This record gives sequence, C-alpha cells and structure tokens, in this order.
Amino acid sequence: MTEGKALLLQAKVTDKDLDTFESKLLNLCQQYFLDPLKSDLLIPSRLKDIIKKYEEKQSLSKFEEVYIHEYMLRSLSGFLPDFQKKIRHKVELERVAEEKIRQERLRLEAIEKQKLLESDPVYIAKQKEKALLKKYDINEYLSGASPTELSEILNKLENETRLSQDEAVWLTGLFDGLKDSGFQQHGLG
Repeated sequence: MTEGKALLLQAKVTDKDLDTFESKLLNLCQQYFLDPLKSDLLIPSRLKDIIKKYEEKQSLSKFEEVYIHEYMLRSLSGFLPDFQKKIRHKVELERVAEEKIRQERLRLEAIEKQKLLESDPVYIAKQKEKALLKKYDINEYLSGASPTELSEILNKLENETRLSQDEAVWLTGLFDGLKDSGFQQHGLG
C-alpha cells in the first residue's frame, strides 16, 4: 500500500454493516480505553464519573453513552496514524521479502538455464571457437568470412598439426586481401 492510497474493499457500505461495525468497534474501544487496568491513558474527571457508573453496572443516560463513545473514538483516532504506519511497515517488509524470494527464484532459474546452455554441444563448440579466435587475436569479423575453413585451420594450429598446402594458400590469400584493404590483423598476419 502506498502513502495516501487506500485499498478499496467495498464500494458502498450499508447502514446495517455500518451499525454492526460501530457496535463492534465501540466494544473493542470500551475494552481498551475504558478499562483502567489495560490502559495507560489519562481519563478526564467527567469521564471517570461515567466510568464508575459503568463499572457498577448502573444505567447510563443517552448523553453519557454518547460522551463515552465520542471519547473512545477520539482516543482511537489518536492511535490510528501510528497503527497505519505499523501496518504499512509490515506490508513493506512483506513486499521486500516476497521480492527477495522472487529475485532468488529468478537467479536460480538463470543458473539452471546457463547450466543447460553450457552442456549444449553447439554452445561448447562456439565457445571453443571464440577462445581460439581470441588466442590468435582474430576478430569475429574475419571468422565470419569463411568460418568453417578458419575454424579448421585454427584447430590444426592448436593441435600443432601441419597445415595442408591448400589451407596455407587460403590463409595467405585471406591475409593478403586484408592487407590490400588496409585492415591489419595481429597474430596470424
């Protein structure tokens, strides 16, 4: 819940529901605000007399009942801001906890996807090829020209296998073409 926004539970409250709520709320307030043993609230002297009558089970006048109700609701309204802050704080803590759980779940899913990817033979082959390109300082632009031939030649160089004459000619032609275009490559050129 964000500051100043309320969660709308019911579009219209009926009079019967309002009366029921009022009755239950006043009973709850009565337990908290009128019981001197449970409450540390300062009780006005006029109210003390009414409370004494209430505790002695004497009948209260309508004015006294309304006065008690008004006092309890004023007391309750003093508690509401702190109570709302407490509830908002709990909601925020729960939101953060759920977000952490969601982030952890996403992290674990990403790790699992990465493990699957890393076990894929095509991915492994591409990673080996990238490593060879990096080792021989060849950018990926060059490997795109003839990836199969270049990959085979790099694998032979890696395994210290002698190149065939056709491969040597192809490689020389590739780098001669690059030198003519003004592009210089380090490592094999």
